[in-house]
Amino acid sequence: MAIMSESVMGMVKQVKSRLTNSTHCDDSFQMFLRILGLHLQRVSGQTQHWNQIRGRIYSKLSPSKMQGLTEVGLYHIASLFLTLAVTADLTEVCKKLQVLLGALSEPELEGGMRRLVWRTHLSVCLLAA
Repeated sequence: MAIMSESVMGMVKQVKSRLTNSTHCDDSFQMFLRILGLHLQRVSGQTQHWNQIRGRIYSKLSPSKMQGLTEVGLYHIASLFLTLAVTADLTEVCKKLQVLLGALSEPELEGGMRRLVWRTHLSVCLLAA
């Protein structure tokens, strides 16, 4: 299970340290995010790679799929998008993440999910600052 950060700063630090510290990966999904982030850093400026990866990820995620996620699933999506934001296109990735999070009906979310949505929104603000 993912080690979920309980703070906004912790989420951002977790994403950034995953890219700089190879011993930080606790599970296979975090290892995937590390490999993806390092690849995007390596091919920075080559829009073909970014467009291809973006298309593959975005096509698998829809607002309706977001509603069926568990708390761990939502954390993985948040980590994926924060990794993409740090390594690829901050503005565009954050806009897409905000759209996906906006599809979640906040009054219907349980406490842990609601806090995670807010931590993710605030992490985006922190990255953009």
